[in-house]
Amino acid sequence: MVHCGATPGDSEQLGAIAVVALLALVICLLVVFVFRQGHWRTTRLIDDSPTEHGRTIIQSAIAEDALADAVANRPEFISASVSTFQVRKTPVLKVSVTARRGVSPKDVTATVESALTALDELLGETIPAFLHITGGFRAKVARPTRPQ
Repeated sequence: MVHCGATPGDSEQLGAIAVVALLALVICLLVVFVFRQGHWRTTRLIDDSPTEHGRTIIQSAIAEDALADAVANRPEFISASVSTFQVRKTPVLKVSVTARRGVSPKDVTATVESALTALDELLGETIPAFLHITGGFRAKVARPTRPQ
């Protein structure tokens, strides 16, 4: 006797195989995501090509520390951090500041741009930068810079 139809367990087996394949795909995507985190960070801010006089390499930690010190000690900021990322093979400084309540974003931008200009003059090269200004919960509970 030849039987050409589907057995009752075939659809359940196909469903289980599909679920296992979907879970395997999700796990692979999560592993790729985990390994990509922090991938674009760089430790070199300037890495010139070699010349007859030598090669210039400036570590990003030097610029990060100098800029963070210049910005973090300002009374209008609650906190500040600086990190360096590669964007299209170009090092870019990311400056994140949390401004106190009552401080204008325009004033924050001017202060950070002043520090960046001083850093550019020190390094002899213009470094691209991204400024991230926040003023969330910490800014709401911190004292204002202006008396009210």
